[in-house]
Amino acid sequence: MQQIVISGAPENVTVLAQSLLTSRVSLAIAVSHPEEALAAAAAVTTNTVVPLSAKAWPQVAVLIITAYPVAENADWLATQLAGMRQVINEAMDKGFTGKILIAAPQDEILTYFAQRFSGLAKKAVVGLGTFGLTRTFENTVATSLAVPRTSVTAYAVGTATDFVLMWSRAYVGATPVLSLLRNADGTQSPLMAEVQTACDAFAKADQAAVRPLLVERVLAAFAGESLLTSLMAVPENSDEPVAAARPLVCDADGVRRLSDLLGSEAEEAALSEVLAAVSEQLTAIEKGDSNEA
Repeated sequence: MQQIVISGAPENVTVLAQSLLTSRVSLAIAVSHPEEALAAAAAVTTNTVVPLSAKAWPQVAVLIITAYPVAENADWLATQLAGMRQVINEAMDKGFTGKILIAAPQDEILTYFAQRFSGLAKKAVVGLGTFGLTRTFENTVATSLAVPRTSVTAYAVGTATDFVLMWSRAYVGATPVLSLLRNADGTQSPLMAEVQTACDAFAKADQAAVRPLLVERVLAAFAGESLLTSLMAVPENSDEPVAAARPLVCDADGVRRLSDLLGSEAEEAALSEVLAAVSEQLTAIEKGDSNEA
């Protein structure tokens, strides 16, 4: 049974904990202040909810960070970084050595700083990244081509709001999707436009209801059910301040990149522009911290 801690605004913690109580993944869920309704729900499920204690941190496998409450007129990102830093400092001080999973908006920023704050290995700090967009990409292709979703492999990379669709790495079985984009009568298939529209709509939508489903799948990967999808992480081989969602293998060891899963030249160039914007934002935040110090 994986022991996990969920941190964030009470409503976010409760929604995620309720979803994970009925997960097929065996979980012991610790939260700071479990609501009575949450405790009652735990009484009729195989997974459990317990109050978080300082002594529990050395046994915690995964710390899940959701969005923190923001006071009126307060800066959203500054509030998230402060809340995250506080819980990570407490966890590390109490002996936490597990993994961190970011399940909140702007996880390109939060994942980078979670790794910095914790000092954990880069492979141990993961954000949901473009996992939901990747699933949307795959599902839209499968629906349009009338094939099983499990036969489609595709990836969206970058960030949850600024993403690149890797058409060069999209397949139905072993067949490149790009080879299927022309209809029998010679006309161009509308599939690319359909996928772009679906992914744009997903990126603009409220992700609150989706994140618990994605979190459960990542926890299953941490428990041993290996997963290959686009997740957010700090690149192992980069000294620049950046985090990006790329195709990663996620398993009990954390995440690692398959070096051969590169996009086309145009896709990689578009991704480089996304990463440059993320790096610029991270640098600005770091300079702000230095100035305050």
